[in-house]
Order: sequence, then structure tokens, then C-alpha cells
Amino acid sequence: MSARWSSALVTGATSGIGEACARSLAAAGTSVLLVARGADRLDALAADLRGRHGVRAEALAADLSTPEGIAVVEARLASAAPAVDLLVNAAGATRAGPFHRSSPEEEAALVCLNVLAVVRLTRAALGPMIDAGRGAVLNVASTAAFQVAPMLATYAASKAFTLSFTHSLGEELAGTGVTATVLVPGYTRTAFHARAGLGEPEDVEWATADEVAVAGLHDAAAGVATSVPGPAHEQVVALRRERAVAEVRAAVLAGEPGFRRRCLDLARRPGMPPAVRAKALVSALVPRLARRRLRGGGAL
Repeated sequence: MSARWSSALVTGATSGIGEACARSLAAAGTSVLLVARGADRLDALAADLRGRHGVRAEALAADLSTPEGIAVVEARLASAAPAVDLLVNAAGATRAGPFHRSSPEEEAALVCLNVLAVVRLTRAALGPMIDAGRGAVLNVASTAAFQVAPMLATYAASKAFTLSFTHSLGEELAGTGVTATVLVPGYTRTAFHARAGLGEPEDVEWATADEVAVAGLHDAAAGVATSVPGPAHEQVVALRRERAVAEVRAAVLAGEPGFRRRCLDLARRPGMPPAVRAKALVSALVPRLARRRLRGGGAL
């Protein structure tokens, strides 16, 4: 991969997908500003990247689970010279267990890291990018964004936020020369599961952090809105289909008997071409789906 960006800031840079992004960028000749909590590991990584690739690699220790730590990185983005033209928000964490048994402090720290840091650092990076007419933001979400995740409620919600935030931001940025990509990995071989006290299921296909990072950076360079690497792709497609079916089912069941009979008649009518049947069902269902969403009902 040739250097697409001159300077990148990567959070969560000392482990997992963040570290893999940092190493891939440095190998391509991009200067990197590395952000994580542990100063020793950051310094070691920066030295390694300088030695291996001859690039500028700086370490910035900051705890993004606190507003103070976020402010440190915001200030560095404001003073960066040259300005950062790629922001990779890869820092993230979770806590496994019943929501009602967690402490308010634990939940606040998780939201600060997974949500507030993404918002504030993205905002801090965008101004210089838009002024320059070029740049990209790569936000790391998860297939949990599409799931109901008991025992991981706040984590899954935070990743759903990242997904929606990045998609909306991408639309806002149209025509500016700046893009926003959300990376949606599935099961990835990192220390994430062990740190969170989660088991590692054996009946799923795992990706490596390097595979996920390369796919995400490639798609960010291409301006792709959603990057779903490797094994995660089929999982996301299945989850989207499952949610769509659940929403349609809820809308049908919530309707009056006459409406339910009409849907069943359309679905079972013999001799009707599939495309015509689908169009008729959509015409009947869309207004009700919209009303359910406005009222806060439905599966989505």
C-alpha cells in the first residue's frame, strides 16, 4: 500500500486493530501520531516504527475514557503541523455483565471512550481537513452495532452510535474532499475478548487484526461509507435481514385484523409475479413502518 495520507492520528494504537492500522500506515510511509494510555508501550511502538520504516512516529499518552484525556488529544490535533489528514478512532472497550450491576462510573467511562472521544476527536480533526479539501476519518464500530446484546448493552449501543454517526457525517461531508468510513469488524483475534472477560467461540470464522486494518484503510482511501471485512460480511448481511424481517413482522402483527388479512392475501396470492407481490407488500407496509418508528415502536 502506497502512502495515501501524509499524517495520521491513531487511537488505541498499542493493541489490536489500532496497532495494526498504525503499523500498516507506517509501512506505507505515512507519519503517525500514536495515542493510547500506556506511555511505555507507546514509546516502544513509536521507536519500532521509526526504526523499521524511517517515518515520523510520535507517542501521545492519554486516557480517552476521561474528558481530560480527550482534551489532551484535541489540543494536539489543533497544533499538529502538518495537519493530520487521517483520523483513526480505534480505541474502545467493553464490560461484560448485567447493566444494573455495573457502577455509574464504569458506564460513564465506557461511553466517554466509545462515544464521546469519537465525537470530539472527529470534530477537532475535521476543521483542518475541510480547509485543506482532503482527508478521511475511519471510525471502528463492530457487528455488535446490528445486534441485541444482553450483558453488553452499553457496548453494543455505543457501536450502533458510531455506525449512525459516521454514516450521517459522511453525508454532511459530501463535496468537501473529506470522507468518513465506519469499519465493522466481526470476530477479530486481539486481546479485546480476554480483557473484557469474554469467551472466544470456536464455531465462528475469525479475522486477524492485520486483515481488518488493511481492509478498513483500503476502504477509507476509496471513500467507502461502510467497510465490512472478510468473515464479518455475511454476518452483517444476516443481521440486517433478521432485523428487517422482525420489523415487518411487528408492523403486521400490530395492525388491525383487516390489515393483517390483506398482507397475508398478498403474500399467498397465486399467480402473482414475485416482483409485483414484493412491491405491493412494500406499498402496504412502508407507511406503517414509518409511523411505528415515529412512535418509537418496531424492532429497529
